[in-house]
Formats: sequence, C-alpha cells, structure tokens
Amino acid sequence: MEKSVYIYFVLLLPCSIQVLGVDGNAVQLQVLLMNEACGPDVRSVITVASTAVRDVNSRIGPRYSFQLVVKNLSELVSRKEKVNSLLRGLNEMSKGVAVLAPGCTKETDLIATIGPLFNASVITYGFSNLGSNAWYPHYFSMLPSDNRLGQGFAGLIRHFGWRKIVIVSQEDGPFPLIATSIIEALRNVEISNVSISTNTDLSKLNFILPDFRIFVINANAATTRTLLCRAQQGGFLYPSYVWIVHIWNASEISATSMDCSSVAEIFEGTIGISHYPTVPTAFKNIPSITEDTVPLYDAFQVIESALNWTYQQLQNNSSSTFFDTFNAGIQRTNITGMTGNISFEDGSLKVDKIKVAQYRKGLIVQDVGYITLNKELTYVAPQNVTLWPNGTPQDGTPVIIEKYPLLPLMVILYTFATAGIAFTVACLVFSFVFRHKKLIQLTSPTLNYIIGIGAITFYISVYFFFYPEIPRSTLIVFCSIRSWLSTLGFTLTFVTVNLKMWRIYYIFHNPELSQQRRKSINDWTLLAIIAVCVVVDLVVETIVASIGSARYTVVTHEDLEYPKTTDVHGITVQFMATTCTSSSEPYWLSILFGYKVLIQVTGVILAFRIRTVQIKDLNDTKETAAIIYITSLLLAIVIIVTLTLGDYQDIDGSAYGFGICTSTTLVIAFTFVPKMIGLYRDPNGDKIFDGVRNGENKNEVSIEAAPVIAALEKRVSELQQQLEGLEQSATV
Repeated sequence: MEKSVYIYFVLLLPCSIQVLGVDGNAVQLQVLLMNEACGPDVRSVITVASTAVRDVNSRIGPRYSFQLVVKNLSELVSRKEKVNSLLRGLNEMSKGVAVLAPGCTKETDLIATIGPLFNASVITYGFSNLGSNAWYPHYFSMLPSDNRLGQGFAGLIRHFGWRKIVIVSQEDGPFPLIATSIIEALRNVEISNVSISTNTDLSKLNFILPDFRIFVINANAATTRTLLCRAQQGGFLYPSYVWIVHIWNASEISATSMDCSSVAEIFEGTIGISHYPTVPTAFKNIPSITEDTVPLYDAFQVIESALNWTYQQLQNNSSSTFFDTFNAGIQRTNITGMTGNISFEDGSLKVDKIKVAQYRKGLIVQDVGYITLNKELTYVAPQNVTLWPNGTPQDGTPVIIEKYPLLPLMVILYTFATAGIAFTVACLVFSFVFRHKKLIQLTSPTLNYIIGIGAITFYISVYFFFYPEIPRSTLIVFCSIRSWLSTLGFTLTFVTVNLKMWRIYYIFHNPELSQQRRKSINDWTLLAIIAVCVVVDLVVETIVASIGSARYTVVTHEDLEYPKTTDVHGITVQFMATTCTSSSEPYWLSILFGYKVLIQVTGVILAFRIRTVQIKDLNDTKETAAIIYITSLLLAIVIIVTLTLGDYQDIDGSAYGFGICTSTTLVIAFTFVPKMIGLYRDPNGDKIFDGVRNGENKNEVSIEAAPVIAALEKRVSELQQQLEGLEQSATV
C-alpha cells in the first residue's frame, strides 16, 4: 500500500442562504481531507482534524456543523490517476466552497487553478509550492509568504555579520521567490548562486565553492538531506562550515533516501528558518498537535470565522453569491488562533516575525529565537541560548588583523624622543642662564634657541609617526602634522647651524670689511633668512594640502613583516597595516628632500672653509662635519627605507623614529656640549683668544672682535716685511 495518502477536506455547501441555518434548520457541512507523504503524518492529520471539528461544532451551535469524511486515495500510483480522481471528486462536490490541502503536492497548483470553477477557495496548511495570492486569488496559505521566509534567512545572515554566502536553490516551486527575497535583503553581501533544476544530478553538483563557509540550502527536504550528506562525506560541516536550511519535520527528512548512515549526524547543529509556528504550552495536550499540524487546526478556525461572517452578510444582502462572500470572509480574517493573531497578507499568513530553529541531538528541532520583520530584520535570541558552542563560524573571508606598531618599540621611541626633548630643554636653559658669558656670546645664544626649538619640533614629530589604534580621520591629521613638524624641524635646526657657519666664514674671509658691514651681519639678519626658509616650507606644505591629488589618504595594505597564514578552520589570516599616502608624494618629497640635501651640502662646504679659524670656540669644523655626515647618512637611510620598505610598518617607523632622534640628538650634543665643557674649564673666557697669533686683544668679547684682531695681525705682518725691506736697502 502506497505510503502517500490523499486526504481532501472540502466544505460542501449549496449556494443559498438557507444552508447556513438562517431558516432555523441545522445544516451539516461535509469535510474531505487531503494529504501526502511530503506533509504531516496522515494519522496526525486525521486526529487533529477530528479534534478541530469537535471544537468548532461545540462553538457554532445549531445553525450548521462539520462532518469529517476521509477518502483514501493511496492506491492510486500514477499522477494521471490521482488527477483524474481529484477532478471526479470536485465534480461530484460542485457545491463545495473550500478545499484544504497540505500544499506540497504536485496537484496543489491544479487545485488552486480550477478550484474557483467549482466555487471552492483553497487553503493550504503546509509549506506550499505555489506563489502569492496575486497569481491565485482564491488561494490562501496558513504559513508565511515566500518573501517573509526569505527575509528570515537574510536577517539571520545579517545578525552574524557574514559577508559572503552560497545559495543552493531549486528552480521550481516557491524557492526562486525565496532566493530573490534573500538576495534583495542582502545587497552588501557577496552571494554565489548554485541552481538546481529537475535534471540536476545531485551526486555531481559542484556546490561547495572554495573560500566560502556559509551555505543556504533553499530546497525541499529530499534535496536538503542529499546535499548535507555530501557535505558530511567531504568533511564540510560545523564548526568550519555553516548550513542554513528550511526546517523540515523529522518524517519529511527521514522519508528521503541517502547514502549517509545517520540522519541526526548530518543535521546536527544545522540552523534554519522554520515555516511553522511554535505550539504554545497550553495547547500541547491536544492529541497529535505538533508544529506542522498547528496550521491545520487553525485552518478550521479560519473557516469558522469566514462562515460566521458570510452568515451575517447574507442576512443583510441575499443577492450576494455565497462563494464570493465566503472568499471575502477568508481574506478579511482577523482572529486569534492557537499560535496568535491570524490574518492574511497577499494570501499568506501575515506575521511580524519568523521563527529560527536548530537541529540538535538527533533531529530534535529547538527554538533558538526569531527574526523580527522590521527594517533591520533583527534577530532576537532567548536568554542562555548558544548557537555555536565553539564560536560563531567565519564566512570564508580572509581574517584581517590590523597591525599597529609594536608596543615595546613604540615605548622605546617615545622614551627616546622624550629624553631628547628633556636634553634639549636643559641645553636651552644652560644657554639662557649663561648668555652673558663671553664664550656663550661668541656662539650666538639667540641662534642656539632657534636650533633648540627646531630640535624639539623634530622630536615631537616622532610621536605622530608611531601611534596606537586611532580612527582613520585622526590618522590623516597625524600624517599632516608629522609632515609639517619634520619639515619645520629640519629647517630650524640645520639652516640655523649653516647660517652660524656662514657668518663666521663671511667675516673671517673678508678681513677688510668695514666695521659697519660686520655689524650688519647680526642675529636679526640671520633670523630674517631663517624666516624666509620657513616660509618656503610653509608654502610647499600649503600647496600640498590644497591640491586634491596631493592630499593624504588612508590606505590599508598588507604588512609584509607578517606573512599570511591559516587558522584551524583553513581560513586565511592576513595582517594589514593602515598608513597614509599621497599620489603626488614622490614629487613634492623630491622638492623637499632636494632642498634639504642642498642645505646639507652647503653645511659641508662652510665647515670646510672655516677650518682655518684659529679661535677654537668659533671653529666648529669637526663638530659640524660630524653632524652633517651622520645626519646625511641617516637621511639617506630614511629615504631608502621609506621608498623600499614602506609596507614594513615597524621597520619603516623604526628607521624614521631612530633616524630623527639620533640626528637631532647629535646636533644638540655637538652644538651645546663643547660649550658646556669650555665654560667649565674657562668660566671667565680668559683663554678664548689663546689661539690667535701676535696682537690678540683679550678684552674684546663680541663676535666682531676676532676679525678685527685678525686684520690687525695681518697688517702688522705686512709692516714688518716692509721694514725688513727698508733695512736691507739701507745696508746696501
């Protein structure tokens, strides 16, 4: 005997007002049940239908009542025989007004199409293969619409933040509409579609795509079970993979054939969207009531409500046809059923949430929350419910780990820069306190202050190169500040050092200069030159900041210091670093670096030219040469590292930070430490001019005194030579 059994229930009502008991005579309504193996268990259907008839009859009173009639069509094997039997049954019951079917049979579309010809509305109480009420105006479903089910899937995917999924979907029945609904609700998600037609060989279907871990099986129970079986055979199950399915009852899953030994094993942990509502605890004592038979029980209440409304309408307007009035009564249903409010939207049950369930411990379906059908499609989970005991699975997208400068390295550089600032401040305080000393006056205290300010600016720029996790907008600000500080720091430091040497060179190599010309090369003149150089830097930086292509933008790139790897689930783990760059950076950096290189070369030349100055405290040739040599070397290293190892965040940052701190510290040390030592050895400056030959004046302490002494010394030498010549002439 065939397992599938057709059970039709048809409400057989003549199209007259009297049949509803308006004339006081009781009318008995016949009910014919229909079911198949794809729906709930046959015995459960009969039991629940009998219970529903009894409950309805106890409420509707003497006007009319239901009589349950079961016709067994299970002996019919071919579809042709079943269709012929169905047509004969409808023809014999041409005065019926409604047909209730499980919805999953292949004959459901036929019933929905021809039902109106027999004055019969169609109500399905199971997962239907039909579309919306717009296609079948006399068709109603006791379950949510395809669009609502698709939104349920989308809400679940949104909640877990998955960004790439595979949808394996059948091309027939309601599944295309469900797939469309999922795709429309997930516009920002990468979706790969795998279609299953009626001719698809599931054993050869390539549906497990590389780099994907989240799979939605939008198919019937048989196909779902077969695909999960193949996934198990390939080892593609939780915790490395997630399968989201339609939640089918155990009988539907077990009725399909497969090669896997354990149904419970392949479905364990599978999560999905349930078409069926949850049975309230208060109704669980009703015989055979389960989640998949609750809609059948509520269907009788819908019919009862529609009949009551039809009775009232026909009393007031006897010209209306019974069929149209009854169909309208179903459409306007708004009652409280076993699972809550019952009303229809486009022919399907109107719901404000979709249940989420999970298979656990051998096909036991456990409620794990619901998707609220609002704009956000919010997932609400009960307390103490854990879907993923080993953590939420990844979607296959490479795991991006944002790398920031190593904390120990950042602490070292911050400490270095802070110590450098403290050392510079100490040197500036020393220069200010002893500014009236002869030795300090000779080294131009005002220019020393500028050098110190430039050094501090340099040190501060290091803080804006090594930074902890900060927002991208703040990073752009940091990059801009770093660029401005490093540029100004270099100019204030090295331009000032060069100008000090240039003044010494200019005076000592032009001894015939008038006193007025010497006085014109004072500190204010040099400060004006420094200001011009600073303005040049500001102009370049301002142009860079105002040109769109030259502005800094935040980019995230692979940090090559940490190679790619994979986690325990085989997902790629990639380390990324976030930096800022500019498309025009090579051009304006060339200008700035070329300008700075010119300053360095000038410093080397000036240091070479003043090497013969005999006043030791004015002759900084060795110190300046060391400064220029070391800083040039460090500058070259920074440029090379920046251009070649820019993607190595820690190396790039270390080269810049240590290069800046080292060169700046050397400048301050060579500028101030020798003067500190000299002041310690000669507090009063009595030995400043010991290196000057013949005729030195130890009472002159201004910087202009040295060239005067040198000029006088040269003049005395010339006069001595002339005198010797005259003496030789006199002797002859």
